[in-house]
Amino acid sequence: MNIDPVVFNIVNVCLSILFLSSGLQKLLNRQAFATILDQYALLPAIILTPAAVIIPCLEMACALALLSPGLHQLAVAGIVVLLLVYAVAMSLNVRRGNVNIDCGCSFGVSQQTISMALVWRNSLLAIIALSLFAPLGNREIGLFDYGVMVLGIIQFSLLYLIANTLVAQQAVTRELKS
Repeated sequence: MNIDPVVFNIVNVCLSILFLSSGLQKLLNRQAFATILDQYALLPAIILTPAAVIIPCLEMACALALLSPGLHQLAVAGIVVLLLVYAVAMSLNVRRGNVNIDCGCSFGVSQQTISMALVWRNSLLAIIALSLFAPLGNREIGLFDYGVMVLGIIQFSLLYLIANTLVAQQAVTRELKS
């Protein structure tokens, strides 16, 4: 089954934007990200500082490689692996009851604690990324298609932001009930 070029480009650009912005935020906030990595309690202390640089660099490299036809398949594989590693790390900590740590997804005024909702979000993103391995359909992209792609990228970016806000509010509600 082939993937339509319009859908392919929407998914490709959205994942690229997501990983480029995520990696850049982590790199600009290396110390905070190293602290978050430490709170996950999955890495030895000696590699926390290098990991706080390597992980965001991997994210940004995958994001940029998505836009290169020669590196596309490798980039998709890298993104799927990163998303699944993040999902497993969150899942392990949720199962331990260690849910009062920032997910490390983004930085800013509002922190987002880990939850199974974020595990599912990352798993769903990995499945969506896997769709980029499907053979590309060979139909020509017309002028109308470019408009659809721009609107699709905007739509899915907003949908992602809304879903993230709902997940964050779920955590706030959970804390208020405690």
